[in-house]
Amino acid sequence: MNTSRTSNYSRRDEIHARHRRQMQRQVYLPIGIAIAVMVIVVVAMLLLFSPFQLGTAASFMSLLLLVPTVLVCIVPYVLLVALAAMVRKLNVALPGRFYTTRTIVHRANTSSQSLSRKVASPVIWLNSRIAWLEHVLSDRRPRKALPPTTTERK
Repeated sequence: MNTSRTSNYSRRDEIHARHRRQMQRQVYLPIGIAIAVMVIVVVAMLLLFSPFQLGTAASFMSLLLLVPTVLVCIVPYVLLVALAAMVRKLNVALPGRFYTTRTIVHRANTSSQSLSRKVASPVIWLNSRIAWLEHVLSDRRPRKALPPTTTERK
């Protein structure tokens, strides 16, 4: 009974050691090599390139990061614009019996925009007054502090 327990512990320790070696070889080593290569490249660029060449390389690298991001973001944008155009086209092409539906949807949209302006207006007014008060009470004193003017659409 004692020998089987000892053999189970040794087998578990052996499996654990094998797993540790595999992790080192398959995960930690490639990550370490990648980090070492990146550090070597950055140090070599700092030592070998002039400031202008370094700026050019940095701009190119940021371009390599930016272009895929733009391409990923432009696809949903194009789909939304196309959807809006198709909705407009469908709205114009609907027969006359849907005129009442279009009118109701238009009124609901107009009233929701008006309501959102009415709800947001006091919040914006209060925030502008608080910002003005913070500016007046700050250490930097302007020549003449005037309360902000709000532009509200009615």
